[in-house]
Amino acid sequence: MEQDKTNWLDQFDIPELELEKIDDSFIAQGFYFYSRIRFPKDTHKGCWIWTGTRNSGYGQLFWQGQRQMAHRFSWELYHQETIPQGLVIRHSCHNPLCVNPHHLTPGTQSENMQDMRSAGRENIGRKLTAQDRMQIKISPLRLTELAHKYNVSKTTIHRIRNT
Repeated sequence: MEQDKTNWLDQFDIPELELEKIDDSFIAQGFYFYSRIRFPKDTHKGCWIWTGTRNSGYGQLFWQGQRQMAHRFSWELYHQETIPQGLVIRHSCHNPLCVNPHHLTPGTQSENMQDMRSAGRENIGRKLTAQDRMQIKISPLRLTELAHKYNVSKTTIHRIRNT
């Protein structure tokens, strides 16, 4: 029985790279990064879900002693360039855990906020009343229980308790 000799990276539509310019750190970045992703069947169209550490609803990772947002890391790894200064990385899929470089685009914060409004996401986290917020502050319940009770994220509960 002959073994399939296709490169597993071929499924990710990664652009051709000049191999002589790739050092061990690039390979290490790739293995570190890709081992923390749940891939869909259609790797081009589907969201690549970050399964590593999260912060405020977004994936995060630690690389060479620095905390980085996973979607920004993904864009830079795929394009092999730094995100232009002053720009954010926008998610066309509106999924903060997605790190699929085909869903990520640099843009201004203003464009990012317009994307959010266009997708109807501007009221996320704003559905709690002043009374809800007061109850959250004094409640003995755990973050998870409160998040479930009010149908918001644990991050939202944490922010309310610490403001």
